[in-house]
Amino acid sequence: AVLQTPAAAPQDIVAGSGRAVQPGDVVVIHLVAESAEGRTVADTRKRGLPFVFQVAEGGVEPWLDRCVRGMRAGGVRRVVLGPESGYGEDGVPPVVPPAATLTVTLTLLEARSAPNGR
Repeated sequence: AVLQTPAAAPQDIVAGSGRAVQPGDVVVIHLVAESAEGRTVADTRKRGLPFVFQVAEGGVEPWLDRCVRGMRAGGVRRVVLGPESGYGEDGVPPVVPPAATLTVTLTLLEARSAPNGR
């Protein structure tokens, strides 16, 4: 499925501080995703292991790349992903139900320039 921009613009709950995340940065985030029915489908806090990735076009999860850009350390951002912008009509069974609308809350723990300087 082609991933598009999020169904709803990200909403900043907490602004955070420091420099804004830019393409090429390595970010450390906590991510909690809930289905429209209120079922948690992902929770890095519960696992005790934040998600670390490099922000890049066509990266691990294109929607996630776009959503973290501009965030600042300590920031909390919420985004609603419809199936057209998240995991599609098929979902990712058994974790993400088919045609799921997910509410994702991102907490930016850290952002740093890539070791190679981009």
